[in-house]
Amino acid sequence: PTSIEQVRERVVQVAAVLKGNNRAEKVSAAYLDKFDTELAFVAEKLVGVSRPSGIFVLSEAGAVATGDTLQSVIMELAGIRNVAAAYTGYTMPAEALLAADPDLIIVSNPPSMDYIYESEPFSRLSAASAGLIYEIGNSYVECKTPAVTDLLYALAYAVHGEAMAAGADESAPAVSSVPVYSGEAQSSALSESSSDNN
Repeated sequence: PTSIEQVRERVVQVAAVLKGNNRAEKVSAAYLDKFDTELAFVAEKLVGVSRPSGIFVLSEAGAVATGDTLQSVIMELAGIRNVAAAYTGYTMPAEALLAADPDLIIVSNPPSMDYIYESEPFSRLSAASAGLIYEIGNSYVECKTPAVTDLLYALAYAVHGEAMAAGADESAPAVSSVPVYSGEAQSSALSESSSDNN
């Protein structure tokens, strides 16, 4: 899936295989109710927030989340403007990336944060120099099911922690972990956010 709608369609298809066409709609609707609630929760929390620009690095080959990927959709839902959204095929020209100079970098692990510091053109970005790098486990990144909301919540809490935590809301999901942030100023806040939501 490369969109939220395609994630929904996949659930219906699986339900049809497991429960038959007659029960697929009812079964999938019940399953997707939680998914839709989680999407709506994040959308509500992020109304009016300032949205930093970002790039999501997916592999040591320099692949990034372009506009035709589910990761790009999740970035946008998490309140991050994807500077690679206009590109496809996991590729953004180095010159275009340097010109865009995103506010933050998200990197899957693997390849990990070290890859950003050691590789062109990522090491030349202002976000790399400032340590504005979020590292997130590959199990989040590769998910293509409604559990992709784990990635959504991890990014939203990491980048917009105050907005996500605002107000005591028991409908907030438990977040098992959030991406590592390399900057000292915010690393402790992320640790607290992670423990608060366990």
